[in-house]
Amino acid sequence: MKFNSYSAVGGTGVTVKALEMVTDAEMEALCDALHQDHLPADLQAKLNRLRVDDPRELYLKHQSLLLSSLLMSPAAREFCLVRPRVCERLLRMLAYVRKDDDAIPDTWPGGMADDHDLMRLTCSELREVLATFKAWHLSRRVPSLWIANAAPVRGFSPK
Repeated sequence: MKFNSYSAVGGTGVTVKALEMVTDAEMEALCDALHQDHLPADLQAKLNRLRVDDPRELYLKHQSLLLSSLLMSPAAREFCLVRPRVCERLLRMLAYVRKDDDAIPDTWPGGMADDHDLMRLTCSELREVLATFKAWHLSRRVPSLWIANAAPVRGFSPK
């Protein structure tokens, strides 16, 4: 899979090159946390602070959770045939969202715009992998939800 390194996205003019701001240590720390099946507390807190009344921030939150779910699931990565380079891109994107001092510091007004624009580009470039993961996840999750939430049928008693 070839990634588009130079095209600017959204209104920020930020390119995928901005993902290179993420250090190897930041990537490793995030990878370690995800392999323990949880988001780091600071990333979870940051996602919780994103405004749900702002479509860009809501998109960023949902896509960050999607990427983290895929990265946390070895079975999903295997089923979806996620290549190491794709895993690295997903991890780097998630680490970028976690990072406060990125291309546009997140503490500035509108500081999440670059995160949003890069997430849009990442999800666009990896749409097939993400669509496969969503389908795989739903095929596993929905039946368990039906079973867990099934109301007993009146007059029927399973034996």
